[in-house]
Amino acid sequence: MDLLLIWPFIGLVAGVPVILELCKPQEYSLGAHTRRQSPWKSLINDQSWWMRAALPIYLLHQFEEHGYDFMGRRYAFRSHFCDHLGFENIEECPLTPLVVLFVNSTTVWVTAIFARTRIHVARSFYGFAFINGLTHVIPSLMDGLAYNPGLVTTWLLFFPGAYLALRLLGGAGRGIAAGIVCHIVLMGSMKLAANGYMAEWALCSVQVLNTILLISFR
Repeated sequence: MDLLLIWPFIGLVAGVPVILELCKPQEYSLGAHTRRQSPWKSLINDQSWWMRAALPIYLLHQFEEHGYDFMGRRYAFRSHFCDHLGFENIEECPLTPLVVLFVNSTTVWVTAIFARTRIHVARSFYGFAFINGLTHVIPSLMDGLAYNPGLVTTWLLFFPGAYLALRLLGGAGRGIAAGIVCHIVLMGSMKLAANGYMAEWALCSVQVLNTILLISFR
């Protein structure tokens, strides 16, 4: 089995414990009494919940992009992206399966793990998710409301999640700014690679640096 193609399934399975963790009732101490309250009733006002929710939200989005989309297509985002980048032959596209893995395992997974305990990283992460959602919605509008891999989870998870999380975590402007800068680096490196100015290994390295940028943005 090729790790470059099955990682969305591994990520989704590995994320099940995290998803189950979010569903557990939490205990709140009230003097001599302790009561249990469903997180579904308090999540909108629970910073920690949103910080922990970052990873599973994106895992579901990644699966729609690189696992199976809502049209039943396998690993569909790469061909969609390469087509919009101007490559009719996907084998010539700089978004190789290795680059796809680097983008999703570093920029997304690493940042999401840091977001669990660092509020400034959580802000950057949700800002990144919001801007990433726009990269799905804008092409959809330009194509006459056409579906693209990742569009459904953008509407169901990214936009409402980013709104509620940034509203609670604060620093929405900085979070979105981090998302914009990160996407400029991401898309800029893709454009350079598309024009032959950047090799695959360099493109992967840029994604690691982009991750450090996203984590460090305050």
